[in-house]
Amino acid sequence: MNFVIQSTFKNSKQFNQAFFTACLTFIFLFHKAGIGLNLALFSFLIAGHWFIQKRESFRLNSVRIATLATIISALSVAWYGTGYTVLWAIISLAILSEQIHYPRSSILFSEIKTLLRLVLAPLYGLTHLLGFKENQSTELRQTRFLKVLTFVILPVTFTFLFATIYKNLNPIFEKAYFRFLNMMDHGLILTIALGIMVTSIIFIKAIPSRLLALDRWLSNGFKLQSPVPKNAAVERQGGLILFALLNSTLLIFLISDVFFIQDIYNGNTAAHYAQYVHQGVGLLIFSIIIAMALILFYFRNSGNSSLPNNNLLKVLAITWVFLNLGIICTTGAKNLIYVSEYALTLKRIGVFIYLSLAVAGLSATLVKVFQKKTNAFLFRKLYWAFFAILILNSCVDWSTIIVRYNIRQHIENKQELDWYYLLSLDIRTLPHIDTLRNQIVFSSSEEKGKFTELLNHRREELRNYEPEWRDIHMAKAYAKSYYTQP
Repeated sequence: MNFVIQSTFKNSKQFNQAFFTACLTFIFLFHKAGIGLNLALFSFLIAGHWFIQKRESFRLNSVRIATLATIISALSVAWYGTGYTVLWAIISLAILSEQIHYPRSSILFSEIKTLLRLVLAPLYGLTHLLGFKENQSTELRQTRFLKVLTFVILPVTFTFLFATIYKNLNPIFEKAYFRFLNMMDHGLILTIALGIMVTSIIFIKAIPSRLLALDRWLSNGFKLQSPVPKNAAVERQGGLILFALLNSTLLIFLISDVFFIQDIYNGNTAAHYAQYVHQGVGLLIFSIIIAMALILFYFRNSGNSSLPNNNLLKVLAITWVFLNLGIICTTGAKNLIYVSEYALTLKRIGVFIYLSLAVAGLSATLVKVFQKKTNAFLFRKLYWAFFAILILNSCVDWSTIIVRYNIRQHIENKQELDWYYLLSLDIRTLPHIDTLRNQIVFSSSEEKGKFTELLNHRREELRNYEPEWRDIHMAKAYAKSYYTQP
């Protein structure tokens, strides 16, 4: 009994030390600072803490992937510091903490788990700071709450209330009142509260057991004795007719799309088909969602999923997936031609990212059908695939790629250059624009003057970039050295 008590006390002491250390580290890194190197350092410290304290958890592939994603996103924040990289650094850290706390839990329902932890973990952290524990009796909890209420909450509340009243009765007291408020560092108070909240979310288990049980109940494989649904034969025959008609329609469209691309490539301008690219991507994503939904419906149970791979229903479903992959290829080709005519932009890069997500979704659907897995298996694979693609996307310097590509196309192929768009990108791209500025062809001296004026303004903005070390963005600091070096 004594050993159990000592062990519990030791674990609680270690938790308290880690919790308060993380809070103090958060306050030190983020008080009166923006987001940059500090978030990267905080992510590395948390990942290092988990590696030391929970090394056995790192044998799991899910924990290793989440750790790698945390490292990649942290480096991206330190280098770029964009809102996108900050978002994925936070998401990666949340998923890593989930995988550490709940090794048997999958990434399924990740967004629901994260939202619950955002609400519940700070509440659990507050009760922990107040000394409330799960194994305490109701009477002991009430006694502790009464002490906190009597000794802290009520005295502070009424003191502030009466001081607020008295300040209107005496000018000397009023000056002292506002002087005291001005002495208080409200930003520090907010940072402390935010640090407690963030640390609670990272260190405290706050996901209801029923949600975890639901996650485990939704297995990847079908049960051996799954009941066969009624009207299974009718449903299967309907699926044959549906997939046969859809495949025929999609095949005809795919052939026409190939001829359409060939027609554009042989002479028509991009303006002729720009509307098809803009409208086509959204409709393509919608059609792929419908395609996956149909397969999820017809292969939701073991009756159809356990059919041999040469079964006609499976053949038609697989053909339907491959035809959708063909549409992705034609849409990607149209976007490539559009880029070659109208240059590269972040939105056009976004089209390629959407297409890569669509390929990942259809590939996971094929794996589900071939391996005879459940719909829950498909969603788990989609979560990880989308997570990996978007994390890798965050570490690519798309703005610099756009600048280099567009200026090179302008110089080599006489493509019209939207220099105003290039100068609106992040200031870290300025050295690349400056290096090639003398090779840019302008339609008039007036246009060249506007370009020079805006370029000088952006240069000055970069030269004035002097952040504190905690919120520095290394890419901007490196770009600034281009103008400050002798």
